[in-house]
Amino acid sequence: MKQNKQTPRGVRVALIAALAFLLCACGAKIDTALNLADDGSGERVITLVMERDSDAESEINGGFEAVEAAINNHLPGELSFSGLEVTDDKATGSFTLSFSDLDEYRDKVASLLAYSGSSIEPDISVTMGDSPLQQGFAYSENFTSRDLLGWLPDALVTDGVISDDNRSNVFDSLGNATITVGSETYSGDYGDLDVREAVDNRFSSVTVVVTPGDATSLDVSVVLGRWQRPTGPIVSKEDEYLESIDVADKRIDEDLPGENDYERSVGFTVKNTEELAEALDAVFLTSGSEFQVTEEPSTDGVVGIVSIYTGQIDTANVCSSCDERIDVVTGADSDDDVYASDGRVSAISLSDFSVESVRPVTITEIKAVLNVSGGRDATLRVDYTIPEDDAEAFGDIIAELLDPSVADGTLTTKDADGLRTYTVELSEPEKSFQYPAATFGLVEMQSGGDGDYRIRLSLSPQEALGGVTAEKTSAEIQLPRFNSFTEDAALSNPDWTVEGGTATLETSDSAVSFTAAAKGMTTTALVVRIVLSVLLVIAIVLAILFRKKIAASVRKARTSSQMKAVQEKAAQAKAASSSALQSAGAQWNAALAQQDQQASTPGGPNGAAGPGSSSPQPLAGSPGGQQQWRGGPAGNPGGPSASTLPVAPPIGGGAASAAPRPEDWSANFSEHSLM
Repeated sequence: MKQNKQTPRGVRVALIAALAFLLCACGAKIDTALNLADDGSGERVITLVMERDSDAESEINGGFEAVEAAINNHLPGELSFSGLEVTDDKATGSFTLSFSDLDEYRDKVASLLAYSGSSIEPDISVTMGDSPLQQGFAYSENFTSRDLLGWLPDALVTDGVISDDNRSNVFDSLGNATITVGSETYSGDYGDLDVREAVDNRFSSVTVVVTPGDATSLDVSVVLGRWQRPTGPIVSKEDEYLESIDVADKRIDEDLPGENDYERSVGFTVKNTEELAEALDAVFLTSGSEFQVTEEPSTDGVVGIVSIYTGQIDTANVCSSCDERIDVVTGADSDDDVYASDGRVSAISLSDFSVESVRPVTITEIKAVLNVSGGRDATLRVDYTIPEDDAEAFGDIIAELLDPSVADGTLTTKDADGLRTYTVELSEPEKSFQYPAATFGLVEMQSGGDGDYRIRLSLSPQEALGGVTAEKTSAEIQLPRFNSFTEDAALSNPDWTVEGGTATLETSDSAVSFTAAAKGMTTTALVVRIVLSVLLVIAIVLAILFRKKIAASVRKARTSSQMKAVQEKAAQAKAASSSALQSAGAQWNAALAQQDQQASTPGGPNGAAGPGSSSPQPLAGSPGGQQQWRGGPAGNPGGPSASTLPVAPPIGGGAASAAPRPEDWSANFSEHSLM
């Protein structure tokens, strides 16, 4: 590259005037020279060649210094300007674009096209290889040097160096175009850099399919296609190429999807992304391939791991004008800005790709245990077990999502065997139903219903963790002793096994639901029954131990009862006898009173006994023997007495005494009454 010369002011003015004349009057012819090194570095020199014309100076506004000032004022950073070199018949000025590799070359070209107001996306293809698919050198691009200098006419017009009418006259045509690679120089036609000095058997499409396996493997398939079926000689070159790929345990033509008319494939498995980048270099006969995977947690809709796949692959040595695509098979959802189908995320360029996928957290196991106490209080324990690596990637996010503190619950964690278990424990208070991942409870039933209370359990980890899946889910509901589920519990929950007071479930579904009626006593009722039973047993034992004393007491009580009955009967007899004696005594007293009345009354009709009447005789048992009262009836003189009254014998025998009075008899009888 030539450097600016130190020239006198007058010479510089003349040179600038010549450049302005060439630009404005005749227009500049554009020559291009591209120099490439084996490592991809190089430079592109764009030279403007203009024929001198003395009439053109009148078209310059502000003199030739204004032309130089306009170029330097608007010169983009991707270019350097060499100044002017003037002879008697022409003037030249050169712009140089330098680059360290082809990637930098593409980037600078893209910037110049944008600065020039062009919508062209640069497509540069460079082939410098010696492989079964191509031999020799080939270069192509979809732009020209005139496109890269599209900014120059506007720079001159903007600074007032030329008029707007002369804008289109700045450039004339494309001139010479050459590419130098090492010691070889290739010429393009009509000023275009398009060199095809190679035998080209490259493919027309390539798809890279990456399937992540476990943490230590990536399975890769590279599918190469053509729009038309090739002839035998080209197929032989393909075979030679596929066999030459230096990748361990490669699979040739085993991973063909069969979608296009003609495809070949090579597959392999690597341990990590570093090995994958090396294998891609071997497949595409290049260097510098990149493939990275980064992961970060996501809680946007689905709780999972976001995998970001980025990289770049140069396919030019095996694919010409290539239709590129990369598929990452994740079986998961993807962002909207990439193509996704059948669990794949894809990008349609390999030169610089980035695709993302979300892998939901895989729960190794969910284990739930619902215990109902004798007092009909319910407590729930749920264990969520996930891979420890996922747990570490999430940090505290999973713990925060499962946090049951809003429901007065607790959360603990435990690591073992590469797994982390999050244990959630909840009681039944009303706040428990604010916890989204699980609802449960016990409802007392109306009397007369089928059961005494109803149990319900619902596990919905999706509510807390998004679209999670579980490899295994188990649940158990345990009722207290002497409680059991009703007969229809198994019918209404067909996935559950119900036996007595226990219900169990084994499933691969992370969602769990159970509702059934149960029956049985509460703890209080059970305690009352137990106490009564114990008292009954104690009574039976005491009866056995003290049966003799109890029998004696029974006999004594029976005898006492019998004696009491006898005494009651004796008392009744005594009362009856006393009543009879009192009645007889009353009759006796009445008779005596009548007799006394008759004795004191003179005889005559209706009078007492007269002289001829009978007088009292001694009682029986007296010395005179038994006597009777003789005499006529009262009022019958001289006749016998109308009634004969017996005379009571003396108590205790002996001489007859005066006849006792009836009241004395009653007293005497009472003293000798039966006990």
